[in-house]
Amino acid sequence: MARSKKTASNSTRGKASRKQLATEAALQSTQATGGVKKLHRYRSGTVALRAINHNNNIS
Repeated sequence: MARSKKTASNSTRGKASRKQLATEAALQSTQATGGVKKLHRYRSGTVALRAINHNNNIS
């Protein structure tokens, strides 16, 4: 049987918590000021596999 995806459901419209409001405000302020660029990182094992393949090609 094929996998079926669940449709997104709307959350109940309650009050946003103080913590949630604070994080949203912090995110907006960093976007306005430019923010800090996140460094690119490879997934775990990717660099190791590349090194192994490199060494196999050399020898």
